Amino acid sequence: IALTRTVRLFPREGRLFSTRLTPPAEEETLTLSAERDDFSWRRREDGSLVLRWDRGIGAGESDTLSLTTRRTPEGWYGLGSDPVSLDFSPLAIEGPGSVSGYLAVAADDSLRIESAGSTGLEPRDARTTPVTGALAWYRLDDYSLSLAVNRRPSEIEGAVTAYVLPRVNSLEVAGQLDLDILFSAIGDVEIALDDGFAPLLRFDSPLIAEQTL
Repeated sequence: IALTRTVRLFPREGRLFSTRLTPPAEEETLTLSAERDDFSWRRREDGSLVLRWDRGIGAGESDTLSLTTRRTPEGWYGLGSDPVSLDFSPLAIEGPGSVSGYLAVAADDSLRIESAGSTGLEPRDARTTPVTGALAWYRLDDYSLSLAVNRRPSEIEGAVTAYVLPRVNSLEVAGQLDLDILFSAIGDVEIALDDGFAPLLRFDSPLIAEQTL
């Protein structure tokens, strides 16, 4: 699971030369960047990130940070139809007088995501928020968010086209099978035919690895 946070800092008075960000313990920091060229950062052993601006950020000025982290919940790679519960908490920022912003969740079509409960969040229309996704919220302070995630079952839409080619001593039936596989990938497809036709069936496609009667 990849998490991307955009953090904009606005000092109200004085100059801000340094601060500290602490991602949730289950997250691994991948990248951190800023718009200003006097910015630098280092990671501490406890996982927190120490930020510094050589010239400082004065009142009326700002800087925008982009932080990317990731987490791999237990059982994530074996995700199936049974929902897995995911809990999310905010990035800790040292010293701000107030924190506000938006959250959004986006996922591949193969996943079904539902909110399983939250505190400190107000639901928003994800089509109109600054951050986009399938679900969106507005936050004004600390929050907690629980999501239920499971893999959607595969759905197959098929279309069959067939035609007959007369031969001297036989009839050859040729055709085309078009499959549109929705949501989750599949490893095999089973096709039922009359017993007399099944042994004669042959497929010609680079996507088929094996055909078993």
